[in-house]
Amino acid sequence: MAKKSRVANVALNTTAGVASRLTGIICNFVMRTVFIHTLGIAYTGVSSLFTDVLTMLSFAELGISSAITYALYKPMAQGDTRKIAMLMNFYKSAYRKVALAVLAGGLCLLPVLKFIVPIDKIDSSNPALQEQIYGQLYIIYVLYVINSAVSYLLVYKSALLTAKQEYRYASFVQIAFYLIRMAVECALLFTFKSLPYCFIIYLVVNILLTRLQNYVVAVIADRHNPGLDEYRDEKLPKDEQSKLFKNIGALMIYKVSSAINASLDSIVISAMFGTIWVGLVSNYRMVTTNIQKLLNQFYNSVTSSVGNLAAQSGADKQYRSFRTLFFLSFWMLCFCSTSFIVLLNPFVEIWLGAEYVKSMYLVVVLVVSAYFSSVIHPISTFRSSNGLFVQGKFRPVAMLVINVGLSVVLAVWLGSYGAEWGIVGIKLATIISSLLTLQWYDPWVVYRNVFNRSVSEYFRRFALYFLVTAGCAALTYFLGTLVPADIGRTARFLILCLLCVVIPNAVVIVMFRKTEEFGDICAILGRIKSKLRRKAGSRA
Repeated sequence: MAKKSRVANVALNTTAGVASRLTGIICNFVMRTVFIHTLGIAYTGVSSLFTDVLTMLSFAELGISSAITYALYKPMAQGDTRKIAMLMNFYKSAYRKVALAVLAGGLCLLPVLKFIVPIDKIDSSNPALQEQIYGQLYIIYVLYVINSAVSYLLVYKSALLTAKQEYRYASFVQIAFYLIRMAVECALLFTFKSLPYCFIIYLVVNILLTRLQNYVVAVIADRHNPGLDEYRDEKLPKDEQSKLFKNIGALMIYKVSSAINASLDSIVISAMFGTIWVGLVSNYRMVTTNIQKLLNQFYNSVTSSVGNLAAQSGADKQYRSFRTLFFLSFWMLCFCSTSFIVLLNPFVEIWLGAEYVKSMYLVVVLVVSAYFSSVIHPISTFRSSNGLFVQGKFRPVAMLVINVGLSVVLAVWLGSYGAEWGIVGIKLATIISSLLTLQWYDPWVVYRNVFNRSVSEYFRRFALYFLVTAGCAALTYFLGTLVPADIGRTARFLILCLLCVVIPNAVVIVMFRKTEEFGDICAILGRIKSKLRRKAGSRA
C-alpha cells in the first residue's frame, strides 16, 4: 500500500479514535460525577478496585489478539480471503475459551475477596453503608466477572477492522454507545438511587450494553469483509497453528505479568489503606487514564499502518518513521504532563470540591507514572507490528517481582507518615520497576532486531525529552503560582489552561523546529491538509 494511503488511513482512524475517546472522556466524567453524588465515594472505590482486579483476568486473552492481528496483515494486503477466514475461525474458537477462562478465573477469586476488600476498610464512618456494601460485595463482583467474560464474545471480529486499517468504524460504534450508556445509566442512578440494590441494577444494564455493542461491531466487520462465511469450516494448517501458539505462548507470559502490574497499585492501596483511598486516587487516575486512552487511540490507529510498513519496508525507513512517532509522542506527553501538574488539583476542586483535593507530591508521582507508561508506546507499536513477541518475554515478570517487593516495602515505610505518603510509595515502586526493566529492555530489543542500530541514541533522546517535559512542567507551575487566587476559581483555572497551552508548545517548537522529525510532522500535516482541500473542492 502506498505511503499516501497509509497516511490517509492513519488520519481517518486517528480522527475517529480521538472523537471516540473525547466522547468517552466527557461521558465518563458525567458518569463519575453522577456516581459519586448518587452512590458515594465508597461504591466508587469498590467499582474502581474491581475494574482493576478484573484487568488482571485479561491475561486469559494470552496475547491472542496481538498475534492474530499481526498474522492478518499479510493476507489482508494480498486479499487472501481463505487465509483470513482460517485465522478468524481460530480466533473465534480461542476467544470462546478465553471467555470461559475469565469466568472461571474470576469465580476462583471469590474465596479471597474478603482479604482484598476488608470490611473495616470500606467506610468506617458509615456503619450502615459499610454493612450494605459488604452484603452485596459478592453479587457485585460476580456481575463484574460476567461483564468481563461477555466482553470477549464477538469482539474478536474487530481485529478484521484493525488489520484492514478501518478501525474507525468501530470507533463510530463506540461513540454511539458512550452516549447511550451515559443516558441509560444516569437515568437508572437517579431513578433508583434510594434503593439498596441500585448499583446491581446498574451493573446488569452495563452487561447488556456491552453485549449489544460487540454485536454491532461484529455486524459491521462482516459487511466490510464479505466471503468469509464460505470458509467457516476451514482450519489453519498445523504448522501455522504451531507458529501462532509459539507467539501466543510468549505473549501469555508478557500479558499475565503486565496485567497484574497494571492492577497492582489499586489492590495494595485497598488492602493497606482501604477502598475509600482507592476511590480518591481513582478520581485523579480517571483524568490521567482518560487522556492516556486518548493518546492510545492515536497509537492504535498507527499500529496497522506500521504493520503494513514493516511488511514492505527496510530498517532505515522504519527507523525514520519511529523517530517521527517518538518525537510526536514526546510533544503530546510534554503538553499533557505539564497540564496534569498545573491543572489536576484546581480541576478536582472545581469538579468535586476541596475535600477531594490531594497533596501536590501525590499528583507529581501520579503524573510521572503516567508519563513513563505512555512514553514507551512508540517502541511497543514497532515491537508488536514487527512480530517481536518471543524476545524478552520474561521482562514483565522481572518488572512484576520488583514492583510487588518495592510496593510493600515503600507502602509500609512511607505509610508510617500517613496513608497519602504510603500511596506515594506504591506509585514510586511502579516508576522504579518500570525504569529498571521496561524502559531500557524493550527499546534495546526493537533497536537490535528492527532498526539494526545502537540503542544509545534512543536513551539520549529519552533523557532529553524527559528533561524538557520536567522543565516545562516546573516553569508552567511556577508561573501558575503567580496567578492570584482572589480572581475566582474558574477564572484562575482558565488562565492556567492558557499557560499550559502556550508554554510547553512554544518551548517544543523553539527547541525542535529545525529537526528532521519536526519537518516530517509538518510534511504529513501538509499532505493531509491538501487531501482535505481536494475533497472539499470535488464536493463543491
